Amino acid sequence: MDLNRFQRKVRHLIALSVFMSILLIMSISFPDGMNSLQVDLPFAIEGGEDYAYQKKEKVQKMWIAEPNKPALMKKDRPISKRSYQEPQENGPRLKKIPSLSLHNRKKKKPEKNIDLTLVTVPSGPPVDYANKCPGMLDDITTAPVGSMPLIALASFPRSGNTWTRMLLQVSSKLSTGSVYWSYEKDNEWTKKAFPASTVDYHLGTGLCVKTHNYVDEEIAEFSDGVILLIRNPYKSLLSEFFREKMFDKKFSFNKTISLLKEFWWDYFPMRSYEWRNFNLAWIQRSKRLLVVFYEDLISNPMHELTRMLVFLRQTPNLHRMQCALMHYAAFAKETSYIKFDPSTPEQHHVLDQYIVEVNQSLIERDAKPLPNYYENS
Repeated sequence: MDLNRFQRKVRHLIALSVFMSILLIMSISFPDGMNSLQVDLPFAIEGGEDYAYQKKEKVQKMWIAEPNKPALMKKDRPISKRSYQEPQENGPRLKKIPSLSLHNRKKKKPEKNIDLTLVTVPSGPPVDYANKCPGMLDDITTAPVGSMPLIALASFPRSGNTWTRMLLQVSSKLSTGSVYWSYEKDNEWTKKAFPASTVDYHLGTGLCVKTHNYVDEEIAEFSDGVILLIRNPYKSLLSEFFREKMFDKKFSFNKTISLLKEFWWDYFPMRSYEWRNFNLAWIQRSKRLLVVFYEDLISNPMHELTRMLVFLRQTPNLHRMQCALMHYAAFAKETSYIKFDPSTPEQHHVLDQYIVEVNQSLIERDAKPLPNYYENS
């Protein structure tokens, strides 16, 4: 037993001597302490991203990692983030790679809208309607090919697009076009009312171009601008339902009322969601935007008409504008189809949320906020 105990003590002394020798060697090799230890690695990992090292440059200093913890890098890295080292014969070359995270990227701020709130509205004596206006109403022409910029007059259906086009045509003497020209070119009423709507709108012969679409490709086409006409969705949705049933399918008023009670539950959610998507698409993706509210066009038509003409690069003409407003005054009257509300409180809540989204998008473009479209307020 004494021999075994002696052997263990000898082994302990030898191990202690070796450990002390290692400490002595390290103290001589690293006089500034352990923190001066330099590690030359091909890359270091921090936050899931790779950082290259230029071996001929300053060697990156790293702190010795604690157990179960990753190594911490000092801030004075010799190269930028999001690069990796690609070996070459003449030395390392740095090549940029895209970031793996998206939340830190800067979001491109959309361009501001064209407000034109402070436009100068023409003033003067009223026009002699009987003697002056008939000639002005018929004096509407199609512009020469390629002479007009591509500017959209975009609106959700039943938001006053046709009425607005008529006002603009008489006020400017120029016909308006349509993205639906291939369907309208053989329509006799269209030929007379909107001559530029019977030819391809890409030819640039119309003052502006009617559209109810909101696909990305079409929005991109109208880089010269868009007039976005917005109406209370509670009114436009109901009006569109009656147009589809009474005018397109030739149902009677009583038949349409019965269909309203039967199909409104499915129709309202679908179309209200389309109203949201349509307006958000044009507000957020248009490069040059003028927002016009249907309600403002009714309450203050001279001002809103002036804004649109200036946006379209036309000089407002007082007498032509007066003739247009007087001749098409009947279009400015709200049509009341029913005296009851077909929507449920749940449907109101959903559409009100859509209204909030559209309104917030307008504010982000520095546009005028929506009028009070909340049916329950």
